[in-house]
Amino acid sequence: MMKIFKQIAAMMLAITLAATFIPVNVQAAGAKVTIASSGKVGTAMYKGAKARTASFKMTSTLSESGLKLTDGIYDVYEVNISLNKAKLSKNDIKKTVLESEKKGGHISDYTSICVDAEGNSLSDIIISGGLNKEKSSNAKNLTAKIGRNTYYIYGWRKNVVYSYKVYVPQGMTGIHLGFAGLRNGQLKGSTEKKYESHKINYYSAGFGKNKNGFAIAGAVN
Repeated sequence: MMKIFKQIAAMMLAITLAATFIPVNVQAAGAKVTIASSGKVGTAMYKGAKARTASFKMTSTLSESGLKLTDGIYDVYEVNISLNKAKLSKNDIKKTVLESEKKGGHISDYTSICVDAEGNSLSDIIISGGLNKEKSSNAKNLTAKIGRNTYYIYGWRKNVVYSYKVYVPQGMTGIHLGFAGLRNGQLKGSTEKKYESHKINYYSAGFGKNKNGFAIAGAVN
């Protein structure tokens, strides 16, 4: 079996928020990741914004040991990661929408990451799964009517839960799953495309920061 890292969810359509795994074999170059199974992680929804902080939780359970595949022996883990996001004000919605339109990208807030303890992206891992809609809050559209204008963010989920099966080569350690938030606002459309095509890592795209608070991940064990 060729080792691949399945993309968990596509980047947002229209201006819908989602979190995705975009793994690449490039070091995160400056990202500081908090290694913990629970904690806080921030995101700056637009340039100059005060970071909005979400509550993070990750659980990992060994479900099968010694699974034989064509290219080796694996341990299989059931992993759930969740974010309970902060409420956005009307001004947050307005500035986020306007910046996204200006930059020509889709609205984003967090991205899912698979990293080592130093925050470097890992790609030689098999992962399947995605958004657990039954455990996540219902998607809704955020609106902000300011003056004669109304601004919309579509598909917002305040609480998101992702459920994965992680296939780890037996004996391998140091795998962490979590989320990184925007450090300087919305992404340019061109940057978004490079990230989606695995040409740049999450830090180069604009997620995470060179100081703690913008990325967190828990150990798969």
